[in-house]
Amino acid sequence: MHQFVKNRSFGFVNFDDERLIKVIDFDEVLEAVLAVYSNPKLLLLDEIQNLKNRELIVNRLQRRGFQLIITGSNSNLLSSEPATYLTGRHLPV
Repeated sequence: MHQFVKNRSFGFVNFDDERLIKVIDFDEVLEAVLAVYSNPKLLLLDEIQNLKNRELIVNRLQRRGFQLIITGSNSNLLSSEPATYLTGRHLPV
């Protein structure tokens, strides 16, 4: 993932971090990312299966103009449910 965005400004969040499990308001995470990474337009979201309401949050980020690279290691990300929320806006790799 990091090699793919080499030489580009991006923000990174690893949702495998136990401190993020208790986050209720995703906007707090987004504000921190925007501050730490100097307002990036490309977000790398790793292990996103650990984020509640991930499909809705990803859809909102996309509507706000962010480019997103999303990864995860859980088979439920391969189901048709994520594709339903992101129809026309995703490309599985």
